Amino acid sequence: TRRGATRHDAPTNLLRATAEATAAAIGGADAITIRPWDHALGGDSRAAERLTVTMQAVLRREGRIGDVADPCAGAYFLETLTDAIAREAFNIWQELEAGGGILPALRDGALQRRIAVQRADVLAAIASRSVAIVGVSVSPAATVAASGSGRDDVALPFAADALASIQDVGGARDALRIGATIAAVEASIARCGDDNDAEVCTPLCAMRWATGWEVLRQRLDGLGDAAPLVFLAALGPPNRHKGRLDFARELFTAGGFRVAEGPSGANVESIATALTASGCDGVAICGHDDDVARSALALCAEVQRFAPRFIAVMGRPRAAEAELRIAGVNHFVFLGSDVLAQLNACAQRCGAGEGSRP
Repeated sequence: TRRGATRHDAPTNLLRATAEATAAAIGGADAITIRPWDHALGGDSRAAERLTVTMQAVLRREGRIGDVADPCAGAYFLETLTDAIAREAFNIWQELEAGGGILPALRDGALQRRIAVQRADVLAAIASRSVAIVGVSVSPAATVAASGSGRDDVALPFAADALASIQDVGGARDALRIGATIAAVEASIARCGDDNDAEVCTPLCAMRWATGWEVLRQRLDGLGDAAPLVFLAALGPPNRHKGRLDFARELFTAGGFRVAEGPSGANVESIATALTASGCDGVAICGHDDDVARSALALCAEVQRFAPRFIAVMGRPRAAEAELRIAGVNHFVFLGSDVLAQLNACAQRCGAGEGSRP
């Protein structure tokens, strides 16, 4: 789907498309259209199109995925899930009908608000990495290539004729299929409404789930060697800090920060010396809660000598949280927190916020 596609580490879209096509076929779809893996980049290269066509052929001819009429028949989990989805969808449909149908729901914005609530829930899960996007929020590439302005803001020249002839929903759909932007279709519909006294409602905006992460990564990558440098200070023995050290390394790399690591298992003085020599912009303290509570206060006192832009603790040692905040810790980054918002806040403290220019 376009919504799930990514611009960063875009080849992973081929794996997503394979999983989506398989699920659609198993679910009984009558027709399946798969976009090339570089579609979100505005590419649709011949090589990408060839891979997409070949992938469909492999699923059909080698995987024989269409040979069984209902491969999920009798699977309790899938049958139960399907039944629950169908019942919930029917309940929503009945609510819409009780309110006068789809048109009144669109006109007063009730349907748009319902969708906005669901969208906000998904975006919150993505921002906390409860829902992972491989190659973007988790397992990010050290360097990414996101060339092209992408399908979100590119209109192909041959869409002009389709835009000029929009008279109904089918016409809008056809224009979108051949590359017209959402904004261009909305403008054409507005003109059509002026001419034909058609009803106009608040549009349902197209989006991609990875956009928030990709915007941050692209902004910091654009700074090159001037991107904020984060020093990962590991407290305690490796077997106690490794998990949070790996978490910090992956998280800050996903955000586009440069990362430097200090000596493993060293004392506070050695870490502070390496930290000062690194010339970092921010510090991420990694370690078991007990080790952080025991040593982080002393480390913060050493760190404050060169006034870093931010100090983050990977984890949430509740017993020492108040003291650590007084000592200068700005962020506590832990599983389930809005880590995307915290990364943006760290970038802002380093002068690389949303309004900054590379």
